[in-house]
Amino acid sequence: IEAHVGLATIAIDSGDKKSALEWLKKASNANPTAPAPRLLTINFLLVDGRAPEALKEASDFAFKFPNNSVAIDALGVSQLVNRDAKGAVNSFTKLVSMMPNSAIAHIKLASAYRAALKNDEARRSLETALKIDPASFDARRAMIDLVLTTTGPAAAINMAQVAQSSIKDKVAGELLLADTYRAAGKLVEAEAAYKAVWKTNPTVALMSAYTQTLEAQGKFAPARAVLSEWLSTHKDDGNARFMLVINSISSGQYAVALKEGQALLKERPKDVALLNNVAWLYDRTGNVPKAIELAEQALAQAPASAEINDTLGWLLVRNSKLERGLGLLKKGYELAPKNPEIGYHYAVALNQSGKAVEAKSVVTQALKNPQNFAERQDAEKFMQSLK
Repeated sequence: IEAHVGLATIAIDSGDKKSALEWLKKASNANPTAPAPRLLTINFLLVDGRAPEALKEASDFAFKFPNNSVAIDALGVSQLVNRDAKGAVNSFTKLVSMMPNSAIAHIKLASAYRAALKNDEARRSLETALKIDPASFDARRAMIDLVLTTTGPAAAINMAQVAQSSIKDKVAGELLLADTYRAAGKLVEAEAAYKAVWKTNPTVALMSAYTQTLEAQGKFAPARAVLSEWLSTHKDDGNARFMLVINSISSGQYAVALKEGQALLKERPKDVALLNNVAWLYDRTGNVPKAIELAEQALAQAPASAEINDTLGWLLVRNSKLERGLGLLKKGYELAPKNPEIGYHYAVALNQSGKAVEAKSVVTQALKNPQNFAERQDAEKFMQSLK
């Protein structure tokens, strides 16, 4: 088992997902009574976005090992990811019966009740978890989130303030309060709380929350400063560099974004989101052939992505390749009909293909969407041109 799992790990690290799954299945076949390879297979499928396959594997795992808490837990998690709230409640109820003194089991049951919109039952499960382990940070966080949803921001913030004073880990308490401010929409208060912790305890998770809070207020330059500060001592942090790319795109710093994106692509040549964003940047900075090349690479890896179909389709439509571009934009629109930017692009392509009535209907729906998008003014002008 150890050898098969080791080979699977090597395959994952090298990006060979197919071989990784084959090695994990060989590990399971080599010793059908060993739960570890099955659990690793389920986790691999979930991380890879193959939730239905993970659920099938977890169901078989739980069927063959009905008294194994790991199998029941894996089934519950897979059911939640597949939005089977009722099934998850049943699985985690069984897990609680097997582990009645486990705070974690009760927290997981609460998460299933939340998914099933049974907030009273979720509260009771979290209260039980806190009785078992009064210091459980996860139970406190889940309870605050529940109160925020059911009672309101004021009650949730008050609960977070009380929790902050009682949690022994001062930093954890401050972050809990900061996260609650952010979830409650109190961005100024959240920014101040995050900033205070950042000065003494900078971490990857805090950097993400802090910069997103700044960007939500339109403070892109301060957010960029936080990211740059982190990268000055963590040069190999690709996730932080990707965040810097997105920040630079959002604030119109296209040259900076392209430079960072090009550097990151050398390390992540198969990163679909990065390929798509760098393709967009090449288009914005005038290198259309390179933009199309990268967009094609992204589409080859993620043909069911609405955003990637839109990126390549829009590039093609604007560069005299209407027929294929229209097909891609149609697919993107069908995958994400509520995305106003994709709707606008699809409407333009429809109009160019002689379908003005359909184009008007699509762009009208896009402009009715209150969501802001960079090309809204262009979409409004296009709408006027159809009258």
